[in-house]
Amino acid sequence: MGIYPVNTPSILPPDPAPELRYPVYLSSEGTFEVTLELGPVMDFVPGRGMRIAVSFDDQAPQVLDVFAHRETDGFLGRNWASQVARDNVRFLRSTHHLKEAGPHTLTIAMVDPGIVVQKIVISSRIVPDSYFGPPESVR
Repeated sequence: MGIYPVNTPSILPPDPAPELRYPVYLSSEGTFEVTLELGPVMDFVPGRGMRIAVSFDDQAPQVLDVFAHRETDGFLGRNWASQVARDNVRFLRSTHHLKEAGPHTLTIAMVDPGIVVQKIVISSRIVPDSYFGPPESVR
């Protein structure tokens, strides 16, 4: 997913924005971490950040900012060489509590343009570090 042109105005929840909805089946209730693997976006709009919203079902969207920690995540910050330049990826994580197992809908919504989502990982436990991430679930 990517939003173009990159000068599209930002849209903050609860205003309607372009979104992707993924039907998912979770075999248990509990706390789940959603990891978004993003393209290596730069902080090209000073003072705004690069944000995206994540939610399950009818829960309020969580707005995540790629540059929430500018000193480490900005250009040439501490994470630049160790993650962004080396792996050509950025990660954003959110935590969600779901009260029941079964079918759910994961929604990824645009807040700021210019973010490209490459992969989505939903996990109920710590996922070990690996270059390509965990394999796709057969369920």
